[in-house]
Amino acid sequence: MDLKVSNGPGLGDERTTSLLLLGFLQSCPNSCFQRELEVLGHEFSGHLFYDDELQTDGNRSSYFSVAAETDSERQEEAVREVARQLAQIGDRLEGSIHPGMVASLVSRFSVRSLSEEDRRQCLMDALEQLMRTCPADVDHEKTQLLLTMLLAKKIADHSPALLRDVFRTTVTFINQNLLASVRNLVRSVRPSGGRALPWSPSPTRPLPER
Repeated sequence: MDLKVSNGPGLGDERTTSLLLLGFLQSCPNSCFQRELEVLGHEFSGHLFYDDELQTDGNRSSYFSVAAETDSERQEEAVREVARQLAQIGDRLEGSIHPGMVASLVSRFSVRSLSEEDRRQCLMDALEQLMRTCPADVDHEKTQLLLTMLLAKKIADHSPALLRDVFRTTVTFINQNLLASVRNLVRSVRPSGGRALPWSPSPTRPLPER
């Protein structure tokens, strides 16, 4: 699998990816981590698209502040729409992630001394295994993005106490490897269900149990 490392996300990209993953997890109502997710959501609420420079610069006119706030709200709505649609598509791919893989990831993420780099490598290794089961004609980058978020969901569902750690690791992993897919998907979707994602992957084959 060829994961292309990006040149690095800007501040807006960091917030967009965080909101995308948050919205994706919030679109999974039957998960076991709802209480932990609610706490995480409250921490992000109100400042995901907060423009520090715009808000603290007294020389800016209120017109530009309102315009920037409106653009941020539109972007947030678009990101949430992408997250919602990805969660719907993810329902068809969940069966490809074997419980044994999830249990192994949970075991690794539970090691408190494990570095962030090692956690990202765990995600990479699992993602490579899953991608080997995908049909050759799928959009690999978008499928990688969706499977990465599904892995985060599965880990947190298995062990809700790991939600915060896996959220942070997954956001960093996406920003380092799959940022172009995030940007392209957000650009392609109008808020309020105006347009469906221009992509729908075929289900992967379940991995054999190890």
